Amino acid sequence: MSNDPFMELQDAKELAKVIYGKVDVVLFGHKHDVGQWNNRWGIKHILASDNSPGKNFAKEIDITDAGILINNLPIA
Repeated sequence: MSNDPFMELQDAKELAKVIYGKVDVVLFGHKHDVGQWNNRWGIKHILASDNSPGKNFAKEIDITDAGILINNLPIA
């Protein structure tokens, strides 16, 4: 897993400058890796999702007035 939450995204630094401190959650897909970074680049939660077939869990994002919770839910 890469230490860079935007992995190989072209112009990642430019995107980071635009969204820094302005968004709470960034979601993106990556076909090989699942990842979660908290409090990086001025963003509370950054989540990378891989392809889901054959996985035993999925992420649930619960956004309320109290805050943002991210949980792993089992896939039956």
